[in-house]
This record gives sequence, C-alpha cells and structure tokens, in this order.
Amino acid sequence: MRGATCSKPSAGLAGVELQLEASCEKLRADRKQALEARLEDLSQKHEKQRVIYLNTRQKREILENLRDRKWEDYRREQNRREQQQVDEMHLLHRAVVKLE
Repeated sequence: MRGATCSKPSAGLAGVELQLEASCEKLRADRKQALEARLEDLSQKHEKQRVIYLNTRQKREILENLRDRKWEDYRREQNRREQQQVDEMHLLHRAVVKLE
C-alpha cells in the first residue's frame, strides 16, 4: 500500500487509507527513532565496558608479571641456597679427608 501511495497519490484512495498510511509512516519513523536511540545507548554502554575490560586486562597482566618475577626471584634464591649447601658439603668433605 505504501508503494501505491508514493507512486500514484491520485489513485482515488479513501481518506481513511491515507490516514492509515500516514499513521503507519509515523509509526515506522517513531520506531526507527527509538531503535536509533537504543543503538546509541548500547554503543555507549559497549564503549564503557570495553574500557573496563582493557583496564582490567592491563591490571591482570601487571599482576601476572609481578607474580612471574617473584617466582623467578624465589627460584634464583633456592638455587643459590642449594649451591651453597653443595659447596659447604664439598668443603666439609675436603676437611674430613685432610684430617684423615
């Protein structure tokens, strides 16, 4: 019906049909406006969530790096202590062998 109204306005449509067409057109325009407003709202919410996500991810990466560094520090200290014990055992063994 919309196409007929646009292409042949003088086709003899009754006033009621013209009112119906105008009403439908207004309804479509209102619906479009509401959808555009919703899209804008959702776009803003999406951007806020994206920023929150990026900040959270950055914080997580920082914590992971700190954890990895602490773990490496711990492992280095453990290796140093183990080597120190091996050195002490070697020195004790040499001292015992000298005494014999």
